[in-house]
Amino acid sequence: MRQFRLVLVVIGLLVLAACGDGGGGGSDATSAPGDTTDTTTASGEDLPVVRLQGLDGGMSALSIAMIEEQGFDVANGFQGEFQYIPIDAAAQHFLNGESDVSFDVGPPDLAVSQNSDYDVVAFSGGARNHNRIITKADSPYDSIEDLVGARIGHFGDDSTATLSISLLLGEFHDLDFHEDFELVLAAPPALVDLLASDEVDAIVSFEPHVSRAKATIEGGVKEIYNPGEDFSENVGGTLWTTTVGAFSDWIDENPDLAQAVLDAWCDAAEYASNNAEDVATNPAYDDLLGLNDDGKAEFQAFLESYQLFSCGWQEGEQEAVAEFLDLMAQQGVLFTEVPGEVTRTLEGSGG
Repeated sequence: MRQFRLVLVVIGLLVLAACGDGGGGGSDATSAPGDTTDTTTASGEDLPVVRLQGLDGGMSALSIAMIEEQGFDVANGFQGEFQYIPIDAAAQHFLNGESDVSFDVGPPDLAVSQNSDYDVVAFSGGARNHNRIITKADSPYDSIEDLVGARIGHFGDDSTATLSISLLLGEFHDLDFHEDFELVLAAPPALVDLLASDEVDAIVSFEPHVSRAKATIEGGVKEIYNPGEDFSENVGGTLWTTTVGAFSDWIDENPDLAQAVLDAWCDAAEYASNNAEDVATNPAYDDLLGLNDDGKAEFQAFLESYQLFSCGWQEGEQEAVAEFLDLMAQQGVLFTEVPGEVTRTLEGSGG
């Protein structure tokens, strides 16, 4: 799950960029765009290193963990350096050039970054929307309108989830997320506990926390609002929680490596689609998912019923990103103008 703190840190990072190369470069000469470090595999083969970043504890971390665990990096001709970054450091880490490719870029990040002179682009879809507003199964709430005036836990005004929900509720439901509900701020894992103890009436959550809530809250939970469905019904196309992003200059200077990363991600996305049980129960992912056996069963069922991961750009998906950002620009909270090209297609992306 993506939750960059771009809105809060990008001005400070611009100051840092002014002292450096100002682009997508690294913080030192060894990590500048176009520079790669070779590593030697067990077979003696030298492979270039690509630094892949995911947000610790979310689906973007699972994305790179699958590449790491299944060896899709080496199979596609590079050695991954897998970075699982805490939420508060994620934006600075990526924008300072400490990783080459981030699997944790949400659509709002693309526009905010480019409007702040960071030429970040998404060259692939990552995880389709898996944000939800959920309540206890026995709650009296059956729709988002029923929740007006109720306490809703969420995990940050600048998260993709809150930004998307706020935008869509205002656009299509005549609701103000920050005025029509009593919002309670907490970390994603803590939100499940708040709902279980009735300290909030509903929570904004995402996988794997929705699966954990289903497995651990007595009586289970029910879905009240799905922003992805709302977007699809009213706008059309896919609402993304995360995309795969990099600086344009890194892609331009490393086209073969960018393609190799895309190929590795396509392998991982296909693996997840065809091996839901292994993804949900593999001990290698336990620390990332944090699920008990019942939670793993719920997460497996989710993966089997919903095509969460996607690689490259399929027909209409780039246009859907543009439509979403156009709506955000009209809202005028983060930006009033969408930059030119925030997505791009690589040769093997399918777009």
